[in-house]
Amino acid sequence: MAAERALRLGMGALTGLGLGENESGFSIDQIRARVESRYPEAEPLPDRPELDALLERAGLNVDWNIETSTYRRRELSVVFTSGSSMPRRRTTATSTRHVPVPPKRADARHFQDRLAHAYAEGGFLVLTVRPSQMRSCEAELLRRFDLEKVSFDAILFQYLRAVATELDIDWGVIELADGADRTSQDWTNLLHVISLVAPKIEADLLNQNRHLLLVHPGLIARYDQMAILETLRDRTGHDVPCPGVWVLVATDEQSDMPLLDHAEIPLISPGQRAKVSEPWIVNEDRGRTTTGEVRNTEAQRKRRAD
Repeated sequence: MAAERALRLGMGALTGLGLGENESGFSIDQIRARVESRYPEAEPLPDRPELDALLERAGLNVDWNIETSTYRRRELSVVFTSGSSMPRRRTTATSTRHVPVPPKRADARHFQDRLAHAYAEGGFLVLTVRPSQMRSCEAELLRRFDLEKVSFDAILFQYLRAVATELDIDWGVIELADGADRTSQDWTNLLHVISLVAPKIEADLLNQNRHLLLVHPGLIARYDQMAILETLRDRTGHDVPCPGVWVLVATDEQSDMPLLDHAEIPLISPGQRAKVSEPWIVNEDRGRTTTGEVRNTEAQRKRRAD
């Protein structure tokens, strides 16, 4: 296993290291020991400065402290509502005055920067949004980014029907099992059939050559297939054609972590989740460009009518 892949997969083992601003940081030997404890057969992690780049690509925003020979979390960061962070922008030397930016516009701009960075870097990202804003958010994502929309419901039933036909299972039996009690043999049999479908879904998605926007993911939790998301999380943008997968999830804001049917989506780092900025959905970062254009058009029509 390549060193970078081992580092990405072993990120969970690093969460106990000194990542807090008031902690002493963590050394190169500590990182190596944690990763090697999980993936002893993997290539050894390199020394600095190569290791700096690996940590950055893996989602750990840290700096090297020469005095202590340890990595420390970057202190100057803007914390988003999603829990992720991005470096503050330095004020240019030529700036002569400060123009205040409305909070909603600043929030929308920060979120757009976050998405642009995530798109450029590739990988796995879970986006959470209020149910009432789901359709508007989906439309805005597709408008701003080159994403291929994929419905998990649609792809699941596509492969489920194919496997049922292959195994000579009547579709009516599948439907009856879906409504059965979860302690019944029918439900157990259904989950077994779906377990045969899961690898096909993973392969289909991972072999796409475009960034994907995965919508309608609720059945992933219903059928106990969170492992599909784990596979997408670990492999997207690394050793497969698919450069990036964004999963859009409705949330009631009762939890900081993204949930599907009350089951927590397995993530490795805060950088793999983001709460969608509602000002961003309505183009606050662009001065409500889209809305403004509509209003201007309506005003022009009224003037012509007059």
